[in-house]
Amino acid sequence: MKHSAQHVMDPHEAHFNYRQLYSEELAAYADQGFILLNDVLTERGVGEMVDQCMAYWSAEKESTIPREPG
Repeated sequence: MKHSAQHVMDPHEAHFNYRQLYSEELAAYADQGFILLNDVLTERGVGEMVDQCMAYWSAEKESTIPREPG
């Protein structure tokens, strides 16, 4: 009986677009200390990041609203 390898999904795979960096990108990082990467987040990753930011912002905003005594 033949066993096929199953892909084990990284828990972050749904949120990030992984790829290998080119030698030019690695050299730029070594030289400049940063590189610009486009499309790092998947659509789902962007959506979840926006949801998390909005939840934090809403909680912070809520904490600054004066409460009526009572």
